[in-house]
Amino acid sequence: MPTSSPSTTTLAQLGLRSGESIQVAANPLAAETVPTRPAVSTSNMETQTRAELTSASTSSSVVNQQQQASATSASTSALSSASSKSALGKYVPVDGGYLRLRTVPDDNSCLFRAVGLLLAPGKDDLRQLVAEVIRNDPETWSEAVLGQPQESYINTILKPNSWGGAIELAIFASYFNIAIASIDVKTGRVDEFGEGEAYENVAVLVYSGIHYDAVTFSYSEPSPADVYPFPNLDFDTRLFSRTSEYDQASVMLIAAQELVTALRKTHQFTDAATFTLKCEQCGKAIVGEKEAKAHASETGHVKFGEYDG
Repeated sequence: MPTSSPSTTTLAQLGLRSGESIQVAANPLAAETVPTRPAVSTSNMETQTRAELTSASTSSSVVNQQQQASATSASTSALSSASSKSALGKYVPVDGGYLRLRTVPDDNSCLFRAVGLLLAPGKDDLRQLVAEVIRNDPETWSEAVLGQPQESYINTILKPNSWGGAIELAIFASYFNIAIASIDVKTGRVDEFGEGEAYENVAVLVYSGIHYDAVTFSYSEPSPADVYPFPNLDFDTRLFSRTSEYDQASVMLIAAQELVTALRKTHQFTDAATFTLKCEQCGKAIVGEKEAKAHASETGHVKFGEYDG
């Protein structure tokens, strides 16, 4: 995953191909995100070899046992260290199990995949759902909110390479009657969609600045084989309750902050303020999301692509 730095980040560094474009709206809710692949923490363990002692004497036997014990201890220590490093940003022990980051592909549909994994397993038409909600409620999802005419927004979000963002999360929270907490890796800020609606359950997402991943709780041991598409999440807890005497949601959100802190320490986030963009409608060079929103507000231009000059 690209790391945050004071220098400008280009979209090419984030994997955006030539000819692809993004939509930026002046309205904060209309900001969209593009996915990137989170870095996976790895650790190489050296294999220790032991010299075989063949002396039959008692003293040599004792020396042999001591050397074997020392080698075993060193190997165990290395394994423990590797396990600790691999856990950074991948899972956090909590409540006798593990709060786990479920990384989804960086294929321009990361938000839809992450939300689908938590709220609608097996449902692959979440873009259509968004389009229907917007079309059926033009008063709520007006041009002022969307940042562009309603049909234009609908046509854009239905394209497989269009990114989802705050508008889509607000729609999903309302449609499924579930609060969605999105935790920003860079700042640790929690944006809760559906806040104030007294929803009984909370779904948790992790946002890197340009990519969304899902968070679940599982009693099973984390394994390197746990990659998307995940083989079986039937026994994972995907929604956290706020209604029981035991406030599971609060406990898991605290654990999720630990997860995010580990990601932040290894710089697994991207600062949207450093993007280098070009307005595809007038050709102006723009740096960062803030300038893009200002340009959109001033000119009405909303299509931006990679700056190649």
